[in-house]
Amino acid sequence: MTDLVISGHEDGVINIWTVSTSMMKLVYSQETERILEPKVSNLEDMMGGYEDEVEMKPVGRYNPYLNDPNLSICQMELCPFDRVLCAANKKGEIYKFKFNSAKRKLETPICNIDLSPSTEPDKPTEDKTHSALIQFSPGLQPDLCIKVYPPTPILTMALNQVLDY
Repeated sequence: MTDLVISGHEDGVINIWTVSTSMMKLVYSQETERILEPKVSNLEDMMGGYEDEVEMKPVGRYNPYLNDPNLSICQMELCPFDRVLCAANKKGEIYKFKFNSAKRKLETPICNIDLSPSTEPDKPTEDKTHSALIQFSPGLQPDLCIKVYPPTPILTMALNQVLDY
């Protein structure tokens, strides 16, 4: 498949579509939300017991009650040679995925970077942690997650094939 479209969505999902015919066909879908945070199963847990008076209805797969608008994918960069995809959201999280044809259980390294004014601008503080061990199906598998503090939308990014990031 050479004719692909990769789309990032408001609910934090990355979709890969084939456009080799006149109709787009969904080939693969990856949720970025499940990499770092467990799903909230109960609406009351998400809203903290607060009941909104305005009726909001789900549109497509996006649910205004359960989906965080900060999960919206705002930047993506693909390197087809190394089979690497980077995606960034409005929450200040950058995900680096590698394409893998095997199912694996992964513990994604998380790099927390503090860009607050209390640190020197040239040397942000880094704190490395790991997410829980999660089973990922073949396809996009997370290789690294970078969380920026204070949370801010990532406006631009670039992959460098020589430096491997």
